[in-house]
Amino acid sequence: MLAGRVPAEMIKAVAEWAAAKGVSRSEAIRRLIQKGLEATK
Repeated sequence: MLAGRVPAEMIKAVAEWAAAKGVSRSEAIRRLIQKGLEATK
């Protein structure tokens, strides 16, 4: 588990991304983190 504070506008952006992909907000966060990690390779 990971906990942290995120600005409201970022939460909204993640929620919109999640809705567009048809996944939960938690799954969206996991996918976005993975994409970020892969982009730095």
